[in-house]
Amino acid sequence: MQTVLLFAQEMINIYIVGRSGDYKFIDVVGMSNIIIYFVVFGTAIIFNSVLETLVPHALATNRVELSGHILNRGLFLWTVLFAGVLAAAMNSGLMLSHLLGQDEEDAYMTQEYLVHLCPALWFWGICDAYRRFFNCFHKFWTPCFTYFFTVVMVHPLVCYQIVVVSNLGAKGLAISGFITNFLTYLILRTIQHCNVRMAPASFCPTFKTCCNLCQYLYYGIP
Repeated sequence: MQTVLLFAQEMINIYIVGRSGDYKFIDVVGMSNIIIYFVVFGTAIIFNSVLETLVPHALATNRVELSGHILNRGLFLWTVLFAGVLAAAMNSGLMLSHLLGQDEEDAYMTQEYLVHLCPALWFWGICDAYRRFFNCFHKFWTPCFTYFFTVVMVHPLVCYQIVVVSNLGAKGLAISGFITNFLTYLILRTIQHCNVRMAPASFCPTFKTCCNLCQYLYYGIP
């Protein structure tokens, strides 16, 4: 259920794009989705899965604060990793036109869309990490209800208003994704902070967060 809701946003985006009838728009979003699924979503899912290995070990010994440090390590490393994704997005037009043979105009439109989409993609990875963190506390339904509200109920309305009514095209789709993912993050972060059991793991990164990063990478890279 969580996986379906996780990718429902992309299905809604594809529907909005298909209904537009703009073949340039469809081409740009289609090529971008190939890159996003392969590079961003795949990396985030594999990288964040480390949380489901390390956090239960911390909780088994009743070290809730340590689980918070593990979460923050994951978020920190995801941010560092995403800097490389941003750099690649800013130069994707050249790669798409020369290496993959995409039409040059479409290639640079794809690059512009990917750059605008980066904030939304970064928050997507953050939300996926929180989703897995909640699962470790056996709060399986909390991310489900949150994604149902933000993705299934809010995102179509935001998309329609920004993409269709305001006619912002690919840029509007990126803005819609950012709004949806940021709202998802705020809700999950607030629930974590207010939950009695999870509250000790809700804090800003500290120096201790940067310690033992190699352990996270050891489980994440393979």
